[in-house]
Amino acid sequence: MKYSKEISCLFALMYLILYPGSLFANEGEIGKKYAIGAAVAGAFPEDSDIDNNLYWGGIATYDIVKYAAIGVESGFMRWEDKVGNNKHGNIHAWPLLGDMIVKYPVDIGDFELAPYGVLGLGMIFWDYHESEILRVNNISVDMDNAFAIKFGCGMDIFTSSGVGLFIEGSYIWSDTKAESTGRGSALEVSVNTDMWMLSTGVKIKM
Repeated sequence: MKYSKEISCLFALMYLILYPGSLFANEGEIGKKYAIGAAVAGAFPEDSDIDNNLYWGGIATYDIVKYAAIGVESGFMRWEDKVGNNKHGNIHAWPLLGDMIVKYPVDIGDFELAPYGVLGLGMIFWDYHESEILRVNNISVDMDNAFAIKFGCGMDIFTSSGVGLFIEGSYIWSDTKAESTGRGSALEVSVNTDMWMLSTGVKIKM
């Protein structure tokens, strides 16, 4: 698949999200402004024909002011495409989102608790790996990359050393199309890839 058009649109979108934040970068008293993290999540698709699965990813954020941050996150998901006992292929997904975060940090003893809400905009890059059954029959499947919107809320819990844990619930809206070709014909179908996600992981302030 050719990603150049989608990637160009994504970078333009991320610029619109991230650049305005730099205008406020010197406002407010903030300690460590940067944070990086790793996450694992349960992915629960709206489409009952798609199995629940795991998401593995990473995130980086920058505090614009005490109560607002911007970030970028990406990761990987994988599903098996099966009909009965017949495996047709593996579906791979790589989300890439620019995030806008509103939070309310509160110090409690040696800990900082920060409930937050997040809006993410970006793309999900899809790829289909055909099984031997499809390859033998000269059938190929192509999936379109798709625009994605994420709505979520969560809680960060940091120690005084800047190491913390987080938990987050979110909903990702994104639909794609899949086209199968072979034996002189082609079939295109819409695929509902909207999903709920429940994430947890670690973050480190820098």
